[in-house]
Amino acid sequence: WHLRHAPLWLLRASYGFMLYVEVILPFCAFFTGPPRFVGAWGLIVLMLGIFLTGNWGQFNLGYIVVCLGLLDLHISYASFFSHSWLLPPVMLVYLFISLICCVFDTWTNTAWMWFTWEIIPMFQLHNLLGLIRFLAPFRLINAYGVFPPEALPQVRSTVVFQGSDDGKTWKTYPYKYQTHSSSSPPVTGLAPHHPRLDHRVFYPFEMTSKSDICSAYCIMDHNPYCYSVEGFMQRMVQRLLEGEASVLALFASNPF
Repeated sequence: WHLRHAPLWLLRASYGFMLYVEVILPFCAFFTGPPRFVGAWGLIVLMLGIFLTGNWGQFNLGYIVVCLGLLDLHISYASFFSHSWLLPPVMLVYLFISLICCVFDTWTNTAWMWFTWEIIPMFQLHNLLGLIRFLAPFRLINAYGVFPPEALPQVRSTVVFQGSDDGKTWKTYPYKYQTHSSSSPPVTGLAPHHPRLDHRVFYPFEMTSKSDICSAYCIMDHNPYCYSVEGFMQRMVQRLLEGEASVLALFASNPF
């Protein structure tokens, strides 16, 4: 909240620093000495900034742990390929497929691998697409979904679960962490805890439920052939009606 109301010059400088770190500094990992040192600390500082100004759970902490390995400034990545004859060809295939996925690195279309691609002759890339589809469930390689600039609305919509005994008086199931009304107290200091339910209820408005056929084209791990008539929200409401204890425990309290 405080950073959101920071001076405009600071917000612009932070934005420029983020682009510099995310676009340029990752390539420093392939070098030794000072370039790798600068790259490691740039990434660590960025993760600390995100950690202090938001709640991405354990993501930022895990990223920092990975960056710690870059502080070994004398080990070259080329040395890893000299100990095994199998590793170089495997990594080359991995790199090649990664470059293909990088072309489709966008939030608006990450189900490209499931398209029929009838314009591509069978003998050229269909077998390669089959390999990528086979690897997709393992999440070893995929297109990373990025929110485009100004993609999110200024007003955030959130699902509020309510129940009633008579159909006239409705009671709200309060979230543990998510703000659901004007009287909800702000919650801070959650990370590294990542409240799954409070985070998930935002996305039905973004077409990211398997009950929405459009979700196959705007979320990174959805298969357009894997379509469900009932989505996350319908199942959640059904469990609340049944009084499922494990689901009720996800909320701050049970109004009934």
